[in-house]
Order: sequence, then structure tokens, then C-alpha cells
Amino acid sequence: MTAAVESKKKKKVCKRNKKNWRKYIDTKDVDDFLDLQRQEERIGGPASKKKNEELFVIDDLPTKEAAQDRNLPLTKKQRALLPMACYKNLESLTKVPDPITKRNRVRTKEERQATMLKKKRPEGWVSQRVVQARQDRLRTLKKKKAVPKGVVFRNDVWDEKTVLPDLEWLGKDALEHNLSKAKLASIRAPKGIVKKKSVLPALELPHPGTSYNPSVSDHQDLLRLVADKEIELQKKEAHLDRVTSDFFQKVTPAEKQAQWVAEMSQGLVKPELPDLTDDIEIKEEPLSDDEDTKENLRLSINPPTDRLKAKTRKQRRTQKRLREEALQRKYAKVEKKKISDIYALKKLNSSLNNRSEKQKLVAEKRKKLAAAHAGRTKRLAAKPFEEADIDFSRPCELRSSLNLVKKQGSLLSDRYQSLQKRNILAPATKQTKLRKARVKKFVKASHKIEEAGAQIQKRKGMKPRRK
Repeated sequence: MTAAVESKKKKKVCKRNKKNWRKYIDTKDVDDFLDLQRQEERIGGPASKKKNEELFVIDDLPTKEAAQDRNLPLTKKQRALLPMACYKNLESLTKVPDPITKRNRVRTKEERQATMLKKKRPEGWVSQRVVQARQDRLRTLKKKKAVPKGVVFRNDVWDEKTVLPDLEWLGKDALEHNLSKAKLASIRAPKGIVKKKSVLPALELPHPGTSYNPSVSDHQDLLRLVADKEIELQKKEAHLDRVTSDFFQKVTPAEKQAQWVAEMSQGLVKPELPDLTDDIEIKEEPLSDDEDTKENLRLSINPPTDRLKAKTRKQRRTQKRLREEALQRKYAKVEKKKISDIYALKKLNSSLNNRSEKQKLVAEKRKKLAAAHAGRTKRLAAKPFEEADIDFSRPCELRSSLNLVKKQGSLLSDRYQSLQKRNILAPATKQTKLRKARVKKFVKASHKIEEAGAQIQKRKGMKPRRK
């Protein structure tokens, strides 16, 4: 008995590698469990989880009729259509799918004849593919016959009643470059495609006072506008003079020199004080060693520390307790703030409402400012836009005939000013200076005849020839 028991004992072997585990570990219980599980899958699962309807069948037929039905012989065709017994058992009992999803199977005669037409011809059966090709050919011939041979104008292109295609899907470039003027005139592009750069009109009507034969009131209004503009310019010039040149005091050159000397000589002259060092004798006594160390200790801010001395347990406990108390106070403060925030909900709601009202007011102000500055010219470059002077004629310069009227203004400059005012062109100054790039000039090595001869003479020890 002892020998049998000792043989069943497990050996103490190294189980570090997978090879040793497979060699010395008994996996019979795992294999038995997996075999049992596979067997249950073949029969559709364990019997404990199945319903009674799946396990049992109620036989309603009487015993004699059932026996007669069982004993009825099958014909040859019926037996050929029946599945194999092994496959039938597997199909009825198992739920495991077929591992080969795509099997090559030979079609039966009925399946092959299903793709044929029942219409028979002398040469035999006609396939469905041939019939479909004939139908497609007839359909294309009908379409070709329906196409007109010549050009037929069915509707008027310039008729406004004709429905035009939807052009919302087209981009800006396609509408501007690929459509003719006639089509653009008849087709209204969406509003978002073409945006005006300014609200101002392209052509502004001149003031009625600029006419060669204006009424008295219009001419006086024009002169009043010119005078107001001139007065405003004079005010600006006066303000600049007041804050720049007139701001400083005017002095003569002699006074200016005297002020400069006074400013530069500040701190140079010192008052003469009596020398009292001879009368007073300062006695310095040497310090002792203890006093010297005390003096050094007074100079340092922090007290001296002993690095070798460690903290005691009592000190560490006290330090830990103080840290915990500080954390508790911190958490208590946070919780208290949460409770106070709950009670302050009404105040928060009122502040939010006030903020939303202020935002609405700010938005309305911005809209008003945008509407007010809609016609203002934007700054597109470093130089701001400046309106040209108003053309006007004095009362003595008015004439009764167009031949005698003095020429004023220019149509080209007027259009140029209009483009700048409508943010289409950036204002710029006239460039009078022509900037040319500096060209670096040098003489080729092959053209340096005199310098080459001088170098040869220098190497030979000869003096160079004078020109």
C-alpha cells in the first residue's frame, strides 16, 4: 500500500516554462468538461435548459393509424428527395452551423430548366439572357427614332415666363465668369453671392450750387459748407500750434545760455565746512572673542541649526496632528462654501438676469453704431482717406454762358475718389521718385591687362612702367 501511495504522489518539478506545465499537469478534468459541453451542443444544449415541448411529443393519432402510416412504403422519387439519415439526425438535433459556408453543389434538372423560357423553338430552348438582350436592343432603337434629326426650337429663350434652372449650388466664380450678360440679366443670382463693399451709391449727385447757373439759395448753401470746412481746418491748425510751438516760452539767446549754465552747474559747488577731526579723538577698543561671536550671530537673520539633531517622535506626532487639523479646516471651509452657495441662488439668478440685460443693451448699441458707420469709409492702407475739396465759384465768377465758365475739377479724379470712398481702392500717394536697383560692376579677369602685367613685373623684380 505504501508503494502505491508513493507512486501517486506528484513530483516536485520545475513549472517555470509552458513545456513543463504541459508535461507534468493533469488536464483530464478539463478535457472531460469540454467533451461534455460539445456533446450537449450537438443535442441542442443541456436538457435542464430545454422546455417540455422540445423534449416530449404528444401523439394524437391512434395506434393502428400510426402503425399504418409508419408501414406505408415510399416511392423511388420520394426516397431520392429524402435527406440522408445521418444528415437528418444532425439537422434536427444540433444547432452547430455548417463549417463550410459555400459548398459546390450540382443543380437539379428542374433548377436548370427554371432559367429557361417555356417557349420552345425548333432549335431548342432559348435562355433568358438572349431574350433580355433582344428586349434591350428594341428599346434603344425606339429611343433613337424618337430623337429629332434637325434642330427644333420648342420654346423662346428670352421669354420671361420660362422656368430657369436653380443656380444656388453654383459658386461665385462660375456665376461671374461662365454666364453671359444676357443670362445674368434674366437670372437673379442669390443675395449671398454678390456683396456690396459699401452702402454708398456708385454715382453721387453733385450739390446744386455747383451748377453754372445756380439759384441764390443753393449757391449760398454751397458757400456755407465751404466756409464751415475751412473754419474747421483753421481750428485744427490753431490747436496744433497751441500744443506744440506756443506751448514753450520764448527767450533770447543770452537768457537761454544763462539757463543752460545754471542747469549744468547743479551739484558742482560744495559748501566749506570746518574740519573737526583734529579736536575729536576716536578710540577703538579691540573686541573679545565672545563679543566677536555675538556680533557675527547678530548679522544672520535665522538662528543657527543643528543638522545632526533628528526630530523626536513627539515632534513628528505633533506635526502630523497639525497637518490633519489644517486639512480638516480646509474641507470644512469648502463644505461651508457649498452650503452658502445654495442659499445664494436667488442672488446668482438676479446677477445672471442683470448680465443678460446688459448684454442686450450692448448688442443694441453695437447695432446702432454699425448702422451709423455703415456709410463711413474704411481704412484699407497706411494713408487714411481724405475727401477732396468742394469745387465752388465765387459770385463774381458766375457767368451767363457755358463758354465763359471756368473749368473746375476732373472726371478722372472724381471717379478715383469715388472708388476710394466706396472701399474698392486703397488711398495712395503719387510716387515721383524712381527707385532703381544697384548694379554691381566688376572687371573680368581676362580684361585686367595692366594689372596682370604689373603682377608679372613684380614677381620678376622689375619696376612697373609708368603710364
